[in-house]
Amino acid sequence: MKDILRLIKKYKYRLFVILFFSFLSSSLSVMFPKFISETIDSFEKSQFSLSNSLTILVAILIAAVIFSLFQNILSALLSEKISLDLRTEIVSKIGTFGYLDVNKITPSRLITTVTSDVDAVKNVLIQAFVGVFVSVVTIIGGSILLISISPKIGIIVLGILFFLSFSFNFLFRNARKYFTKSQENLDNLNRVINENILSSFLVRVINTQDIEESKFDIANTNAMELGKKIVGIFSVVLPLITFLASLCTVVVVYIGGSDLFDGTLTVGNLNALISYVSLLIFPVLSLSFIVNNLTRALSSIKRIREVLDIVESKSTGTIKEGFVADIEFKNVFLELDKQPILKGINISIKKGQKVAIIGPTGAGKSQLFNLLSGLNVPTSGEILVNGIDIKKYDRDYIYTNIGLVFQENIIFNTTIKENITFGEEYEFSELEKAVNTAKVNDFLELMDDGMKTVISERGSDLSGGQKQRLSLARALVRNPKLLLLDDFTARVDMATEKEILDLLEKNYPDITVCLITQKLSTAKHYDLIYLIMNGELVDSGKHEELLERCFEYRQIYESQNLHV
Repeated sequence: MKDILRLIKKYKYRLFVILFFSFLSSSLSVMFPKFISETIDSFEKSQFSLSNSLTILVAILIAAVIFSLFQNILSALLSEKISLDLRTEIVSKIGTFGYLDVNKITPSRLITTVTSDVDAVKNVLIQAFVGVFVSVVTIIGGSILLISISPKIGIIVLGILFFLSFSFNFLFRNARKYFTKSQENLDNLNRVINENILSSFLVRVINTQDIEESKFDIANTNAMELGKKIVGIFSVVLPLITFLASLCTVVVVYIGGSDLFDGTLTVGNLNALISYVSLLIFPVLSLSFIVNNLTRALSSIKRIREVLDIVESKSTGTIKEGFVADIEFKNVFLELDKQPILKGINISIKKGQKVAIIGPTGAGKSQLFNLLSGLNVPTSGEILVNGIDIKKYDRDYIYTNIGLVFQENIIFNTTIKENITFGEEYEFSELEKAVNTAKVNDFLELMDDGMKTVISERGSDLSGGQKQRLSLARALVRNPKLLLLDDFTARVDMATEKEILDLLEKNYPDITVCLITQKLSTAKHYDLIYLIMNGELVDSGKHEELLERCFEYRQIYESQNLHV
C-alpha cells in the first residue's frame, strides 16, 4: 500500500473527485433496495403512488448512471496519465544509469519494466483503488441496512462474508509469489526472443535452430507452468463464492421466511434482505478480481520501484575548463563481477598525440575507454587530466569534449542527419566537415533523400562500414578535443581507412586521438603504441621500437605480416 500511495500521491485531487462520484454512485445503489422495500410495503398497506414511485426510481437510476459515467471516464483518463508519467520517469531514470547499472539490471529486465510492468499498473491501479473504495462503501452501507432490517440474519450473513474474505486473503498471499516469478520469467523470455530475432540469420547459417528452440521452449514452458499454478489458485475463487452466496440466500429465505410468517418481518423487508445479500456478494466477487489483478500489479510496482530507487552515481565534479590536455592512467585497476579486468595500468597520452592501443580480444582495451569517458570508474588507481583527478571535472563538460566511436555501432531508426546531430543545431560547415572526414558522403550521394533518408531499425539497410562511418561523423560533428575510436575501421577496407585517417589529420589537426585496434597496419603510423594483454600493460613505444624489443608485439606483427 505504501508503494501504491507513493505512486498516486501527486494525483490525489483528481483521485478525490473520482472517489466523490464513486461514493455518490455506490450510495444510490445501496439505497435502491431500501426504496424498493418501502414501495412494496406501501403497496401492501394501500399507500402506493405509482407516479411518485416511478419518478423517484427513474431519478435514482439516472443519477447513478451519470455518477458512474463520470467515475469511469475520469478513472480511464487518470490511468493513462499515470502510465505516461511513470514511463517518462522510468526512461528518464534509465538515462542516468551508468554502464554497470544497465548491465546489472539487464536490458531485458528494463524493457519488461517499461512495457509489461507499467501496463499492469496502468490497467489496475486506479480501477483497483476505486473498485476497493466502492466495494468498501457498498459493504459498509449494505451491512448497516441489512442489520437494521434483521440483526440476526445480518450477523450470520456477515459472518459468512468474513470467512469468504479470510479465504481470499489466504489464496492471494500464495498467488503473489507466483506473479513475481512470472514477471521474472517474462524477463528471461524477452531476452531469449530478442536474441533469436536479432540473430535469426546466424542461427540459420550455423544450423542451431534446435538449440534456440530448446531455449525458447524452456522459458515458454516455465511461463505456462507458472500460469497453471496461478490459475489453479484462482480456480477455487468462483466455486467458493457461488457456494457461499447460495448459502447466504438459503439463510435469508429460511430465517426470513419464518419471521415473515411470525409477522416480525414484512414482504418488503424480506425482498430487501435478499437484495442486500446479492448486493454484498457482488463487491466481494469484485474484490476477488481486483485483488487478483492488484496482486500482479503489486509485483510490477515492486519491480518498478527497484529501478526507480537505484541510486545513480552522480558526478560531484565542478571543473569546466582545461579538458583535454595531458591524460594519465596511474596504477589503474578494474574489477567487474569480482573478475579482474585491468591490472595496474599506467598510460600517458599527451595533448594532440595520436595513440594506438593494441592487444588480443578480451585484453580489456575497451574498458580503458569506458573509464576515460565516465561510463565506468576504476576499482583503484587514478585517471588524471592535467594532473587533476578526472572525477573533479563536471561530467557533462567531459562529454561535450569527448567523441566516442564504439565497437558496436548504435544506429537509430531516424534520418541520417538525426543520427549524426541527435537534434542539435550545428553550423553547416561543421556538419559538412564531419560528414566528409568520415567519408559518409560516399554513400550519401547514392541516396535519393540525402541527409533526410530514414534509416531502418538498428541500421539494417546499412553495411557495417557505413554504420562505422556514420558513427564517426556523429563523434566529429561535436568538434571534440579527444577522439576515442574503438576498432572503428574493422569493417572498412584499407584504402577507405587510409583516406579517413588522412582527412582526420587534415581537418582536425589539434585533436587528440586514441585508437583501439588489432591492425598493425593502422597502429604503426601512430605516435605511440600501447600493447595490452590479459588486462596488463606489456610494453609501449613506437612501431619500430616495439618490433625490435617486444616479443609479443613481434608475434602479432608476424601473424599479420601479409597485411602489414
